[in-house]
Amino acid sequence: MDGTAAKEGLRVVLVEDSLAIRARLIAMIEAVDDCRVVACYDSELDALAWMQDQPFDLAVIDLDLREGSGFGILKALQSQPASRMNGTRRVVLTNHGSPRVRAICLGLGADAFFDKSSQIEELLDYIAEQPKHTTQ
Repeated sequence: MDGTAAKEGLRVVLVEDSLAIRARLIAMIEAVDDCRVVACYDSELDALAWMQDQPFDLAVIDLDLREGSGFGILKALQSQPASRMNGTRRVVLTNHGSPRVRAICLGLGADAFFDKSSQIEELLDYIAEQPKHTTQ
């Protein structure tokens, strides 16, 4: 390579327990320019195990999971060293859109919070605005 950065795209990990919603979200996220879903999980422990060892730019996290919760993921990511999470964004996408739940998630380090029933377009706009990962 000639030393110029090559666009690799935004690497998204999706944590959602509903197969139907997951399939729909994957299609919508990957329709955004330079975005790709690199992993999907339906449980807290599986998602965290993957996130520990793999690079990603954005995590889209539901709060209700098959095992564990999105709150647990946010707490675990919040405790990661800053160097490990540098530039990584965490977004909550849930049906629990109350102001109280939103405040808790933002307090646990979520960068954005979207209501699954009414803010999918806003989520996609947020994703489209994120800086894309590059390789040297």
